[in-house]
Amino acid sequence: MLVGLVGLVAAVPLTGLEAWPLELVVSFRLQILVLLVLIALLAVIRHFRWMAACLTLIALVNLGDVAGTAIASSQATATGITDDNAVTVKVLFANVKRDNGNHRALITEIARLDPDVVVVAEATRAWADALAKLSPLYPHMIAAPRDHAFGMVLLSRLPLIGDENEQIVALPTPPDWQTEPPVMILTEVATEAGPVAIAGLHPYPPLVASFYGLRNAQLDAMAQLIAHEERPVIAIGDLNATPWSPTFRRFLDRTALEGPNILPTWPAALGPAGLAIDHILLSRSLDFQSIERGSEIGSDHRPLFAVIIIGDG
Repeated sequence: MLVGLVGLVAAVPLTGLEAWPLELVVSFRLQILVLLVLIALLAVIRHFRWMAACLTLIALVNLGDVAGTAIASSQATATGITDDNAVTVKVLFANVKRDNGNHRALITEIARLDPDVVVVAEATRAWADALAKLSPLYPHMIAAPRDHAFGMVLLSRLPLIGDENEQIVALPTPPDWQTEPPVMILTEVATEAGPVAIAGLHPYPPLVASFYGLRNAQLDAMAQLIAHEERPVIAIGDLNATPWSPTFRRFLDRTALEGPNILPTWPAALGPAGLAIDHILLSRSLDFQSIERGSEIGSDHRPLFAVIIIGDG
């Protein structure tokens, strides 16, 4: 029974099956791998050789899938090389948690990391007002604050291209939605190597079946817009999906984006035992120079910061 259960769990991402609540189980793929190894060792100690062999095989299948994702991750593909001739863009993503009033912590982190572009999810009007005070450093701002958890703000020191009103895109909502819709931000920034598209993303969390379907619909809407973008794309956000999610993998296939994050970012209190649901994804013409988690900012998420190589100067 146990072998069959863990075998099913291990096989879900490999089959590409998209279903709730399997999505939630798949999110804990690394934790499941550790559990498989521990149970297999216990089976060896107790001389349950058949069970140990089956669990070891399942663990190896899991390990192969995890390793393949890790090899393609932003952490593994980052060059780590500083090239003075390269044009780079520094980006910071932070899901601030809407009821987090510690604005100063994020502003301090922005000062420490000195990003060119900042994308903030769960931005309320209070957060938008606090971030607007950074206008001497970040003169370009797109603000779509919300009273719920799906507002967003983008700050940029690089000039924005296009009409701000066309850069805030409403996302699918439940039938009974009665307030301002969740949004994604899709804009372009001017760099020395040419324009680059920035997509700020934050779909619903798949905590219940209805939210799972809505998150997938929102990811599909985002994917359609990104896939038609003519410029290289930097997609930044809390996608509420781990790299092991079949839906997330389909999103990468549809958008041709690369570099999923494998560093746990949520919940921040769990540290390395958490889940990697915040991502910075790139078009294939772009490269990571570096990527790291930021400091804690009073949120249940850790920020993500990356230096991205756009081209040659």
